[in-house]
Amino acid sequence: MGSLRTVATRADPREVKLTERIVVIEEEAIPGIADLVEGRPGDDPREIASVLLQRANEVDIGSPISRGPERYLSIVERIRRRKLVKDLGSRQFSLDWLSFHVPAGASGRLKVKHIRKETFGATLKVLGFGFGAGRSLSLAVEDDFGERGECMRMQRTFEGHFRAFEDRAGKPYIQVDVVKVLSDDQNSSAKCDHCGIGVLPQTSFPPVAESAIDVRKDPHGRAISQVTSLDENKEFEISLPISFPGFKVTPAIVFKRIVQLECTYSYTLPGGYCYTPYRNGDGWKDLPFWLRT
Repeated sequence: MGSLRTVATRADPREVKLTERIVVIEEEAIPGIADLVEGRPGDDPREIASVLLQRANEVDIGSPISRGPERYLSIVERIRRRKLVKDLGSRQFSLDWLSFHVPAGASGRLKVKHIRKETFGATLKVLGFGFGAGRSLSLAVEDDFGERGECMRMQRTFEGHFRAFEDRAGKPYIQVDVVKVLSDDQNSSAKCDHCGIGVLPQTSFPPVAESAIDVRKDPHGRAISQVTSLDENKEFEISLPISFPGFKVTPAIVFKRIVQLECTYSYTLPGGYCYTPYRNGDGWKDLPFWLRT
């Protein structure tokens, strides 16, 4: 049985000349469970369950491999007996995958490169809830983002197709199919929803403080530099800030980030302040955000 994924673009990362900041080495479609079930209307449910189990092993997102054939049999039945309520059309949404934060009044610089040249620097997988389809991107990342006085976020913007269904018990849910990657976005902003002066903004996650850099009694300030490795494979469920009139159900996706990056970052911190780096206690490993007091 062949691969379930459709390869759109593919290249060897060792052969790519990094003349661009971020190069898409490979882009793939991730088949949705609903598509696979509805594409086999006359097939035996146990045969389809076997196909879904194979899919779980291949796509490595959203569907734990520990699910057995019996679990997938129930999914096949649920999809076959559901009812389409409304096609909600297409919407865009953006996801952050790497951030670099600069303390208020300071300046910073970030350089990134692969930990190992023969591997991808980052792989991003996005899969829609409600048995939807997704996309997978493998990126070569090697760049110097330059001196800056504002926080920066790296994002990808996707197009999703949204449909409302009811299961056999009448419970509504929204199927999200991630159908297209629209853009690679690099955004800078002096107003950051993570960093703060005096107090941190309210966040949906627990901020975890690290050792402060206190130069309140030194008008000369301080210059610091650090090298850290982001080597992590983790996924999260994310509710999308999208609403549809008449439906109280919030659409959601699963977002998986696999990174193998070496990050060198430096800051020039003006004197007279205390700078405290923070991390997201519930999130994936990332570069720090800052509180200046």
